[in-house]
Amino acid sequence: MTGDDGQNDSPLEARIDRLERSMSALAAEVAALRATLARGGAPPLPFTRREPAAGTPMPAQPPRRRSRLLGEGLDIERLLGRYGMLGIAVLAAAAAVGTFLSWAISRGYLTLSPVARIMVGLIFAAGIAFWGFRLRERERSFGSSLLGLSLVVVLVCAYAAGPGLLVIPEWAAFGGAIAV
Repeated sequence: MTGDDGQNDSPLEARIDRLERSMSALAAEVAALRATLARGGAPPLPFTRREPAAGTPMPAQPPRRRSRLLGEGLDIERLLGRYGMLGIAVLAAAAAVGTFLSWAISRGYLTLSPVARIMVGLIFAAGIAFWGFRLRERERSFGSSLLGLSLVVVLVCAYAAGPGLLVIPEWAAFGGAIAV
């Protein structure tokens, strides 16, 4: 490229020139939006793709990976990071609670009757479920994970009430677990 004086422009000067053209196009677009809003008109729809001015190269964009199974914009890493790790966390929390309770009961630190153990577990599950419902309004994935954790606690309580501690018949315990 040659400048006004006939000499070759450096790559830095060419980039600065492109940047100045882009900035002036953005300034014109903002002015047009302000004028439209001042007249009381509706602004143009967001996220419309506009063609660059003549002579302005399009920036190179990396190719987007698309999956027919996962939908637009979702890939396997994002799916595993979002839901897989939450599932692992819920399982780890359930295992930790179960391990702690079995340790406390075997050492004599927690001396409750079988019915009281089941009731405490169900109250704990209800508290987690309430917290999960409240949290879903702001953090949907974490709130849903808490709801899943509460369901796991209910299922453990159903197993403990039926075959574990023989408080109720097995068919009633598993029927209640299926209903939940």
